[in-house]
Amino acid sequence: MAMDYKHELQMEEMQKMDKQLAEDIEAAADALRSPSSSAAELLPLLDKLEDLLMRVKQSPSKPVQRALNPVMKALTSNELFNHLDTDVKVSVASSICEIMKITAPDSPFGDEQLKEVFKLIVAAFDNISDISSRSYLKRVSILQNFVRIRLWVLLLDLGCGSLILEMFNHFLRNIRESHPEVVFMYMGFIMIMVLGEIEVIPSELLSSLLDSVRNGNKHVLPIARRLSERVIENCASKLELYMHQAVQHTGLPVDNYAKIVAHICDGKSEPVQQNSRYNNTGRHVENGRTSSAVQQNRKKVPGRGIIKCREDLNGNFQ
Repeated sequence: MAMDYKHELQMEEMQKMDKQLAEDIEAAADALRSPSSSAAELLPLLDKLEDLLMRVKQSPSKPVQRALNPVMKALTSNELFNHLDTDVKVSVASSICEIMKITAPDSPFGDEQLKEVFKLIVAAFDNISDISSRSYLKRVSILQNFVRIRLWVLLLDLGCGSLILEMFNHFLRNIRESHPEVVFMYMGFIMIMVLGEIEVIPSELLSSLLDSVRNGNKHVLPIARRLSERVIENCASKLELYMHQAVQHTGLPVDNYAKIVAHICDGKSEPVQQNSRYNNTGRHVENGRTSSAVQQNRKKVPGRGIIKCREDLNGNFQ
């Protein structure tokens, strides 16, 4: 009897907390319904909203689910979505990623709106090199959520080849020695998974990687070269089909690149276990996008549950 009473009290307390959280989220959405154009006024409101969203677990209560609807409308309004201030845009992208994490495996957006959302998310990766920036931790959070809910698969499903190339270039331009190891791991993991799941690797994507491992390229930081080498090494068996022709196209001898490039061109690559462990969703991709069977289920965020970030990455991006 005492245990039942204690359980009832706990349930009542949880319901009370859920109700309060839903009310706080609704209030945060109301504050953004007719937003000021001033970044100084908007940023604290967006920070408060993101803090609230981070408290929401997957499969939230009905009141919290209802409270998320006005939040999504506010975040995707023209005033916020197309704001001129970079920090505002990153904050909006970060909050949207939190919502996508909450609603996973269901996607809260339709295809066309999702494409616009990805433009905002990928743009947020630019300038992640500036660890002193107000938005640095938000950019890292977006990167983390991108891995956790496997958003690269949706990019492929939607045929967003140009955004994938832009994302790769952002990673290679912005990775820094000052970043924590996990940022290097997240970036590399995303790149490996994209290359592993894409059916045909675009020449522009391979050129970007090759340029980063070209000997004597003073425009590429050593950490970016290591990132490219690690990605190429982990995708060696897949890249073997493309590497020789890609090097020939540059007009430079293979010795002008990192040793892994010559190794692949010589046909000495071996299958990489990392991709086989995570590329187990049964998806097939055609020309940079997934097959029609998967496209029919685009409302679902891909993957079998959320990746537990560092625990799942350790030992799988060596």
